[in-house]
Amino acid sequence: GRQPAHVTAIASTEEERSAIARLRHAVYADELQKSALLTAAAEPGELRDPEDERNGSYLHYVRVGDDVVGTLRSDCYPPGSAPSAFAERFSLDLLPELSDVATSEIARFVIAREFRSSRAALALGLATYRHGAIGLGCHLSFSMAAPGLVHSYRRFGFQPYAARLISTPDGLRIPLIAIWSDAARLARLGSPLAALAIRHFGRGRSEAFDPTPIADRLLEQNTPLRTSTTLVSNEVERFAATSPAILDGVSRRGLRWLSREAMILDVPSGQLLMRRGVVDRELFVVIRGALAVQPDAGKTLTRGPGEPVGEVALFTGAGARTADVLASEDTTLLVLRRRAISRMVNDIPRSGARFLVNLARCMAERTASSHQA
Repeated sequence: GRQPAHVTAIASTEEERSAIARLRHAVYADELQKSALLTAAAEPGELRDPEDERNGSYLHYVRVGDDVVGTLRSDCYPPGSAPSAFAERFSLDLLPELSDVATSEIARFVIAREFRSSRAALALGLATYRHGAIGLGCHLSFSMAAPGLVHSYRRFGFQPYAARLISTPDGLRIPLIAIWSDAARLARLGSPLAALAIRHFGRGRSEAFDPTPIADRLLEQNTPLRTSTTLVSNEVERFAATSPAILDGVSRRGLRWLSREAMILDVPSGQLLMRRGVVDRELFVVIRGALAVQPDAGKTLTRGPGEPVGEVALFTGAGARTADVLASEDTTLLVLRRRAISRMVNDIPRSGARFLVNLARCMAERTASSHQA
């Protein structure tokens, strides 16, 4: 049917800020169970951040009718003014070439559940691009996302880069960078912002940031999360050669499918991967290394090569993690989103069914083992 009208704006009144805070609460606290984000100072049913009030922070939102259905915060930093917490979070010590460049952070990007298949995210992205990249000259933006959401951020031009993974109260997050004035890069990523970038920055129309000095840190083989089919395929082939039970009966076609849909994540020793109680639905399979699984009660369990982690949240309706999980040594993981596994069953039924049977067998063996005297 016809798409509703999406109206974008920057919050300037307390009423607008309150509506944004209520939407955040509905998504982060009510839906995703991230109660650790709530502060005692906030009004009941609202989620606010101290950063919302700083000069240079803009609360963008999109509404349909009278309802705010999407929002994000853009924190803009003129050259040399980025706070130390921002620099630490996004490993700017590994990007010294950016010391004299205006940068920004995109945070608290949320869309109401019922509008996630609408044009709300696109309307919000276009409005933020016009304001930040074109209006304020912030040609570089940073953000972070759970591994399963990186594809959604990539749609708008964000990509992983060579930086340290980010620890949050919700678990591991992937650092992302977007070069808004690099129209060619946005076009290669398939970003809907590419047309705006071409009109404003293409063919020397306006000064653009030259990414050449940091090109080596943008190469995907140097990043902690890899999504390209070629790089993932190499890992999947090596992994399959070890005959892991999780891939038993999965055909060559199934392995090629996994190479297109899966991601490869390198997690350093001691890094928290997931937090108990938080809603996340990625499935992880250990390729190399080991993970320590710490349930609410009982001893710490070890998951090694070939073993899945996160399968309970994958299958349950609530999708809440049942244990804290951290890397007990440097670890490489195969990452599959819940939606991708559903597509696997539809696209390649035989291999998809085998994969689910293998996963169910692993869960059954773990349950039987936990009940042994």
